[in-house]
Amino acid sequence: MARLWPADGGHVSFVLQHIPAWTKAAERIQRDEPSSFSLRQMALSLVYWLFRPSKFITRNLVIAVSLLLLASSLPLLYRLYAKIQRRKPREYGLHVIENKSGDDNVKYDVIFVHGLAANPDYTWTCRPSSKSGIDDNANPVHLLKDLFRKDERFSEARMLQFSYNSEWLVGACFESAREIGLRLRDKVIEHRKTQRLPLIFVGHSFGGIVIKEALRSKDGDSFNILKDTEGIIFLGTPHLGSPIAGLGSWVAYFTGFLGSYTGILLSLRSDTSNLTELDSDFQEGLMEKKESWSRPTLIVSFCEKKPTYLLNWLYVGLIVPQRSATFGSNLVNVHKAEKDHSGLNKCLSTSDPMYEDMANQLHKMSPWVTFHLEDCALA
Repeated sequence: MARLWPADGGHVSFVLQHIPAWTKAAERIQRDEPSSFSLRQMALSLVYWLFRPSKFITRNLVIAVSLLLLASSLPLLYRLYAKIQRRKPREYGLHVIENKSGDDNVKYDVIFVHGLAANPDYTWTCRPSSKSGIDDNANPVHLLKDLFRKDERFSEARMLQFSYNSEWLVGACFESAREIGLRLRDKVIEHRKTQRLPLIFVGHSFGGIVIKEALRSKDGDSFNILKDTEGIIFLGTPHLGSPIAGLGSWVAYFTGFLGSYTGILLSLRSDTSNLTELDSDFQEGLMEKKESWSRPTLIVSFCEKKPTYLLNWLYVGLIVPQRSATFGSNLVNVHKAEKDHSGLNKCLSTSDPMYEDMANQLHKMSPWVTFHLEDCALA
């Protein structure tokens, strides 16, 4: 920080002088009121400051551009903050999706885990749009409630969703992936006290990391869950990190006043040691289960083929490249989907190619299908 902020305090005084005006301008823009201090004036003031006589011109250029970007994004950040603040309180934990057939008919549990910055109520929901060729007024489609829950192939499955605070920009979660994973493990243990059934996990993005953390430990509780796990579906999980995590942590660093936190994002940078160690421990557990019980856990990874565009125009590429999404290829069945990262857990209908592929893989993991396949292999 010493290199960015010299001892003379010039940069600090400039920021302190202008932040009140920028904040008021952002508030007026939010209320759609005319502002005497426009974004154009913000830019002009920064340009004037940049080209004043200074022997630190290169350093000033970097700082000025950074401040310009931050100032220009204030209205957007303010709107985002207001939107998040208006959300209804969420109930975190392990929740059962409506089970019309009743618990007496349940033969196995399927647990879905969402990713970062995801609202548990909406992250699995696909909203039709004109781009998709569907009427904009059509009803949103929830992957769990409207598709899996009504699919006859899963009539004997109990669908559950694990929800947790996954925010990093506003009201951020200050837990590590390890802590969230252990909480998932504890919730699963509590849920299985009354009825111990085979398990299948489905994790989108960071949700896959949470699942791996829950099954990582070699203690009795985690390994017992792993022994009963028939399969895991990873949807764009950054097993080896994501190139976009560094950019996200940079944004979070400069938006600390919104309650941002860089911890989880920094842990998701490409090829970090914590992800490598997690992957090694996880695969070791899978191999130990296979050798001890002669029943492998089926692993399927879906990776995105389409790039992501922020705000529908800013190109950021693949959030999770194929190399990171597929990790130990010797243990993984890899599927490429014609989706961007956010679309991997959203489907419009049962005829959506993504749903057809995912549902087929989930059906193969069903306990009686697994037993049948093993019997055929032995015969």
